[in-house]
Amino acid sequence: MVGKVAVIGAGVIGGAIVKCLQECEHVGSVVATRRSIESLKPLKELKWRLVPIRIEPSVYDRLVQIAPDGDVAKLLKQAVEKLLSEISQ
Repeated sequence: MVGKVAVIGAGVIGGAIVKCLQECEHVGSVVATRRSIESLKPLKELKWRLVPIRIEPSVYDRLVQIAPDGDVAKLLKQAVEKLLSEISQ
């Protein structure tokens, strides 16, 4: 199994590759890049949701330091899941 695959330039061809990789059982996660967030919206319908947030560079740098393996997205996801579980109790 491949843990993470990055597709630089998820245009017409790259976007198709991203969709196939997201459906593949042998790939853990897929990271796609484009010049604009708007152009990534068609890809969000499969396994993830695009939630753009702005974080000051100094705050992001601090989050990288405390995040497991420097994975800020994973840290934020865990924090939100914990918050939601505490709210629902």
